Amino acid sequence: MDVEVTALRGSVRIVVRDDGPGIAAADLPHIFEPGYRGQSADGHQGAGLGLALANRLITAADGSISAANRNGHGAVLTVTVPAA
Repeated sequence: MDVEVTALRGSVRIVVRDDGPGIAAADLPHIFEPGYRGQSADGHQGAGLGLALANRLITAADGSISAANRNGHGAVLTVTVPAA
């Protein structure tokens, strides 16, 4: 896993790149929905609340969060929040 933090004009961007299998393309549009659980390659049995909660908290702080895949080399989550 790799974490990158960048100070931008008026905001901070945090990019997390993991080295797992990535997120199934069919799951990507839904992973921030409360209760949504994609098919886990490692058998993890989550409740589908973690990313939904992160999305709500980041949005409440006037920020944004997005997810994508890295050409078969894991997922990338990007969070941008206003600088304090």
